[in-house]
Amino acid sequence: MQRGITKARLVMVFRFLGSRMPPGRRVSARAEARGSEHKCGKYSSSFMALAFAVVGLLPALLAQASERTHQIEPEDYFDIGVADGCYPSPDGKYVAFTESRWDEIPGKRQLDLWVINPDTRELRRLTSDWASDRSPKWSPDGSCIYFASSRKHGDEKDPPYNGKTQVWRIARDGGPLEAVTRVTDGIELFDLSEDGRTLYYTTSKEVVDEEWKDLKSKYKDLEYGHGVTDFSQVWKLDLTLWRAEKLVDEKRVIYDLKVSPDESRIAMLTTPDGTLLAKEGWSRLDVYDTAKKEVSIVTEDGWRKGHPSPFAWMSGVSWSADSKALAFAIGFDGYPSELFVAEWESEQVSYRRLERPRGVTVTDGTQQWRGPARDLCFLGEERARSRVYCIDGVRAGGQGPSTSLTPGDVVVTAFGQAASGDP
Repeated sequence: MQRGITKARLVMVFRFLGSRMPPGRRVSARAEARGSEHKCGKYSSSFMALAFAVVGLLPALLAQASERTHQIEPEDYFDIGVADGCYPSPDGKYVAFTESRWDEIPGKRQLDLWVINPDTRELRRLTSDWASDRSPKWSPDGSCIYFASSRKHGDEKDPPYNGKTQVWRIARDGGPLEAVTRVTDGIELFDLSEDGRTLYYTTSKEVVDEEWKDLKSKYKDLEYGHGVTDFSQVWKLDLTLWRAEKLVDEKRVIYDLKVSPDESRIAMLTTPDGTLLAKEGWSRLDVYDTAKKEVSIVTEDGWRKGHPSPFAWMSGVSWSADSKALAFAIGFDGYPSELFVAEWESEQVSYRRLERPRGVTVTDGTQQWRGPARDLCFLGEERARSRVYCIDGVRAGGQGPSTSLTPGDVVVTAFGQAASGDP
């Protein structure tokens, strides 16, 4: 098997498949599932290796394509399905992805959840409602998929069908949807523990500044330029006892969240408010210690000193398999993006910038560790080409050589890899 797969292949495969389904033909996933039994299996304590998938699938699918019957017109572009991401199952036998496709009824593009078996080339559409299904995550045993979705049924005002975002799950082979969260105002981010027994998610709570507080609280329907902020809270949900517990409430806005494999720490990228500008220069890396129940600031004031610009945007937190290293990226306007890694030695943490390959610009937020080793992979751009690169041996303040896993004249926009690190 090849070492990698480009999203370019995935996108082309599913654009072709998507164009074969008439636009507007939508079937309720709930209606499809009525009367069937939920198929999500029990959680397994073992962690199975993720694998690359869909290698070599495109030629066979293109061979099935019908001949063009007319000149391409602007309307044809509304029939294009765009696949997003590559999410292999724990055993590597399936790949989940979301597809964006124009729908005539709501008059906009919709995201649906799909699964493909790369060996049999069997393609299955799991959802088909106007609910913006996104952010799929596999259960440890690969039997079901968790995802975020905003589902609305009629005039329903109570969750999970009040149009607010909740976490749902569905069996890999299809079946009824199950609402995992039922938060009145919905959730924002979520992550699943490695053993599949705990769901972590964020919610928001409105806080009004003291100045004009009474008036702003009274006229909530008005949109205020400042003084009203939706701060984030982090919750954990026990998926055995179905009890929720609030962990973090620091009056910060969290825009990225990742739980370490051993669940000892939760990494959060945060800003002082919810404005877009706050991410450019005022974002920081916070880490919650689950044993001490404390939040510490990793990138404290002054850490941007020496950067080419003080207004970098932080993105893409990713934990190593041993839970002792955390990678993140910073992106600039007008300067190349950079990779950083924070490492924990006992209770002490230090961070540093990694040396990227000469002439290669890092694509923000694409970094992920390869297997149990401390090898960090990411997308890098060079001369209008985008490839998967890997920095070997990122540990103890050092790093090994960098190599390209997808050499040649390619443009890769997303990738998935084996958790074991095997090719």
